[in-house]
Parts: sequence; structure tokens; C-alpha cells
Amino acid sequence: MFPIDLPTAPPQEQPMMVALADQAPQQAAAKERIMGVCHAVPNAMAPEGARMEYVIDPSFSAQYYFSQYEHKTVQGAATVSVLQGPKHGALMLTTAANWASIAPGPYGEGNDTYAYFPDKGYIGNDRATILVDFGGQKVKVVYFFQSLDHPLGNTGDAEACAKTGFQWKISQDANGNPVLTAVAPPDTTGATLTNTSLSDWKKGDRFI
Repeated sequence: MFPIDLPTAPPQEQPMMVALADQAPQQAAAKERIMGVCHAVPNAMAPEGARMEYVIDPSFSAQYYFSQYEHKTVQGAATVSVLQGPKHGALMLTTAANWASIAPGPYGEGNDTYAYFPDKGYIGNDRATILVDFGGQKVKVVYFFQSLDHPLGNTGDAEACAKTGFQWKISQDANGNPVLTAVAPPDTTGATLTNTSLSDWKKGDRFI
């Protein structure tokens, strides 16, 4: 009789692990901080004292996000990067050199502010996405611009942003994708551009 060769059993102190492919844990989708900001501007050169209407402050918006939704304060300088620019206008970084032609008063160094100017004659929606990074704490700020056919006055921005409010947290789906809702355009049926200064507003030469 010949002896039967049995396979060597693994030592008891070394347990055997078997993993099935369909049981492997799936990595959860990364969640981002994303906020929306409604910002209305007139499609005509605003008077000098009202040109702050064109200016946006991404760092301030990101600080609002942390304060409102995470109940914490972030401080210090932030790194601000434009991820996606507008399609119907220009997004200009404000500097000490061009600030005097945008808004009155002294320029705040290190503000990382931008000015949005819609293309001549464009009435409707536009959008830009800016990433703000406070030392690893990041927020994507999506600006929903509304270019209007009239000056904002005292209540124009509030009326344009009545459906969304000025700032809000953008939710995400199960895969981590942002669920964006575009801001409804203003009702411009039969509207005409009556601001005479608009004729001096040339694309690529935005009074800066």
C-alpha cells in the first residue's frame, strides 16, 4: 500500500483569509464643500459710486460657508483660484492699479477680490467657479451672475436673488456630484437697454 500525500495544512496561528471581489468595500465618494452665490449686476457702466456692484469676494464667501454650515472660524490668507470662468463676460482680478476705476476708496491689499463684467448687451445668466483654500480647508464657490437691463438701485439685487437668496450650500448626490439649480433669469420680455453709457462699453475695453 502506498502512503497518500496530504496537502500541508496552514499552521493554526496563521489564519487563512479569503476575500471575494463582490464583497470588497467600495470607497466612498469624496465630499466637497460647495456653495452658491447669487450676484446681480447691471449691463451698463454703473456710476462711479456704484461700481462695487461688480466686485465679488470669494474669501469672504468661503468664510461665510464655514461659519454658517460648520460653525467654525477660518482666518489668515487664502489661496484663491478660478476653476471655471464666465461664458458671457469677463472676470477680472482687482489690483491696486485698477481699483480706482472700479470702486471709490482705498484698495485693500491681499483681498483677492474679482470684478465681473458682462458682455455688452448680454442680458441673462452666467456662472463662474472659484476655489478658496484656507490651508487645506477648501470651498468651491459657484457664482451665479445675473446681468440685468437696468441699474440695481436699492433693491435690484434682492429682487434678482429672491428665489435663492444671496448665499446657500449646494447639496451633493450619493456619488458626491453637486446638485446645481441654475438661477432663473430675470423677466426681460420687451425690455430695452436705455442706459446711454452702454454705447461706450466695448468688449475687451471695460472702462478699466
